[in-house]
Amino acid sequence: MNDISISSDKIIDRSISFARSHCDEFNVKVRKKKGQFFTPKKIANFMANCIDFDNKQMRILDPGAGTGILIAAICDGIADQNNMSLDISIDAYENDECLIPLLKKTLELCHKNLEEKGHRVSYEFFNSNFILAKNHEINSDASKFIKNQMYDLVISNPPYYKLNVKSLEAQILKNFVFGQPNIYPLFMISAMQLLKDNGKFIFIIPRSFCSGLYYKKIRNWFVENTQIKFIHCFESRLKIFEDNVTQEIVIIYGVKTKPDKKNVEISISDDKSFKNRFNFFAENKIIFEGKSTESFIRIPHSKNDIKIIQEIDSWENSLSNIGLDISTGKVVDFRTKENLVFNLDGKDWVPLLWMHNLRDGIIEWPSNKHSKPQGILYNNATKNQLIPIDNYILLRRFTSKNERRRLHATSLLKIGFQNFSHIGLENHLNYIHGIDSSIPIMIVFGITGLFNTSFYDAYYRAFSGNTQVNANEMRKTSLPDSKKILKIGKLVKNEKNLSKKDLDMRIGRILDFDEPLLNIVKHT
Repeated sequence: MNDISISSDKIIDRSISFARSHCDEFNVKVRKKKGQFFTPKKIANFMANCIDFDNKQMRILDPGAGTGILIAAICDGIADQNNMSLDISIDAYENDECLIPLLKKTLELCHKNLEEKGHRVSYEFFNSNFILAKNHEINSDASKFIKNQMYDLVISNPPYYKLNVKSLEAQILKNFVFGQPNIYPLFMISAMQLLKDNGKFIFIIPRSFCSGLYYKKIRNWFVENTQIKFIHCFESRLKIFEDNVTQEIVIIYGVKTKPDKKNVEISISDDKSFKNRFNFFAENKIIFEGKSTESFIRIPHSKNDIKIIQEIDSWENSLSNIGLDISTGKVVDFRTKENLVFNLDGKDWVPLLWMHNLRDGIIEWPSNKHSKPQGILYNNATKNQLIPIDNYILLRRFTSKNERRRLHATSLLKIGFQNFSHIGLENHLNYIHGIDSSIPIMIVFGITGLFNTSFYDAYYRAFSGNTQVNANEMRKTSLPDSKKILKIGKLVKNEKNLSKKDLDMRIGRILDFDEPLLNIVKHT
């Protein structure tokens, strides 16, 4: 990819200024309800620069255009770099009527500038909800009859907010809805139904699309019907959008065609400045993994991550294969306030664990470092929220806003809470448990130790597209055979004073890592 040289007099600058004036008039709470997160200038230019304009005629769609920032970036790029005369048609949809006059100004500037450069430009803008407006066309059968109305390019920063499953958008796209729908993947799949075969698409979206359970039907469609050529990932969750968005964000560029198993280019940068960007290529099978009926889009962050993924992919076990499953803590504090116990001197209560009770692989309970109650009453109202005292592996579901590490595992042993029959786990914790019987202590230690290694965390981070540890994703991750897990458990139990790096290396040797891979582990 080539860098676009941006002069000071650009359409995108005007479009950005329109967006800022809108933000000054409407606060972030109002805009979030509409799913409005305007694309920063450098990201818009980066996205436009991904696109190859190799056809003289181009029909371009932006289904959620805002003030036209992405369209402006494309038109600036064409004006600067394209030597042949293009015939460009632009359709821009925006359902916020306050943005329509601003979008119109951007499109007029695009028309004027490109016409002066010798290109032919036509445009239309629509003050309507894209999915509702294109209800009939987004039906795949109907699209066969509107080939002349289909698009060569879709570019989009789609809106982001949760939808009611009974909403009109969810009903129109019911074949693609699974669980709690969000508007952004429905925008993606709708736009893709209107894209020509071999047409190009580029989206900036939350990384949770790559593995989230609720998006699996749409993700499966993308994996089966497109050739994803390029993925850019931002290391920081905090420095992308200006409205304090903490979602991990990715840019995905590709072509609507059956996948040809070519390598995928991965690009990584710290933030939206792209100053420290580096890129590498990964085999198709590393990026796209399918287990049972669900496909995932994995994003390694380095060539070393690829080698770790290849090794762990060779393991044949999973939690279910060794008789385990993972669940989420059942205690939701605000729903059971009357049963929470602050004074542990009374009776009829059992321990309650929160994320802050887990520190560096150790359970600190009771803990006075936070104002959270450390107990919960055991009665008819709470008994279904509690679990029997047993051996478990606990996982924090959430990491801090910009924490690199994702997995934090802690062993909970029955012997440590033998004076109680049950225990409460707050909803921000996951717990791994036996399906039919208790987990042997050494297996608990072994899995805890494995999950806390730097290399397994790197493997999981390539898998995970969320700020939280997802139970569905953990069920899909690979595990070594039980004998090796037992050996790791004995090591963890007996060598408590080993440094983190030494423990990583010792566990790597138990797993029969070769020297090149151990060297990678050493520097992970």
